[in-house]
Amino acid sequence: MTYTPSCRMQGWTMIMLLLVHAAVMAAPVPAADPDTIVIGIGSGRSGTKTLAGLLDQQPGAHVTHEAHGCSGMPWEVADEEERRHAAQTRLDRILEGARCGADKCTMVGDVGLWYLPYVEALLELDARVRIVAVQRDMGDMVRSWDSMAYFPWLSDGH
Repeated sequence: MTYTPSCRMQGWTMIMLLLVHAAVMAAPVPAADPDTIVIGIGSGRSGTKTLAGLLDQQPGAHVTHEAHGCSGMPWEVADEEERRHAAQTRLDRILEGARCGADKCTMVGDVGLWYLPYVEALLELDARVRIVAVQRDMGDMVRSWDSMAYFPWLSDGH
């Protein structure tokens, strides 16, 4: 005698298979060993988000803009060992967070202002690290901040 599941069971089986398939297809492939780790630096309104977007559009790349915030990376660190530890922890987070779909990540990274005090430590910790700095005319940056109404007193003629 052959067992034939009911239509209702076949429907649930199909739903479960579709859910499993969707989960497998959506599961990001972690960056096992990227060729390059890009760290971008630049002040606010200087083009760091544009830089991150351009780098992220490259084949096999996963570059974010301020993905992990400045948490764990204080601006002033007196102890060099503490600086190295913070830099290594951030490199590990960047590598663990890389999502390149089905492709191998050849380039991963993050762009944010807070990497500036850590440039030397990052370069010493991993030979794959490359630093990209964005610079913009100060007057243009001030006008950009002003246009965003972050500092309303700039527009009041004071």
